[in-house]
Amino acid sequence: MASVKFSRSLKTIGDCCFTNCPLLTKVDLLNSRDLKSIGEQIFRSCSSLRSINFPRNLTSIGNTAFGYCSSLTSVTFPSSLSTIGEYAFDDCLNLSSITWDAWNGNTTLQHSSFSSVCPDGGTVTVTNPDGYNSAALFEYLKQNGGLPESWHI
Repeated sequence: MASVKFSRSLKTIGDCCFTNCPLLTKVDLLNSRDLKSIGEQIFRSCSSLRSINFPRNLTSIGNTAFGYCSSLTSVTFPSSLSTIGEYAFDDCLNLSSITWDAWNGNTTLQHSSFSSVCPDGGTVTVTNPDGYNSAALFEYLKQNGGLPESWHI
């Protein structure tokens, strides 16, 4: 098992930094309070990546950032997230749980952000809806992010 925990002072992570790291199982960005953006293809094809902890101030996730991370089973997004890039979670075949901490309805999903995730189905949850609910997020993810029809709330 290999894990990476980033420092509080981290501000950026360049594109493709950890692409195709088959031993990486966990990424912890929680303490990286200055990190606003995750670059393109940064964790692409990390086939053993099971968990990721996003910082509370994260605003964007780049194109194919977590594409082909076949062991990833769940993600929890911070309420600050405003953009998820094209194919950001493409082919995450075991991703079966998407949780949003206080989804505010202002997040832009680029083309097929969640295409080919867990075709057998999964769940979408808003933990603190603040005026929005899981049903609204669920419909948004299906219509704009390519979430498969087999998913539910």
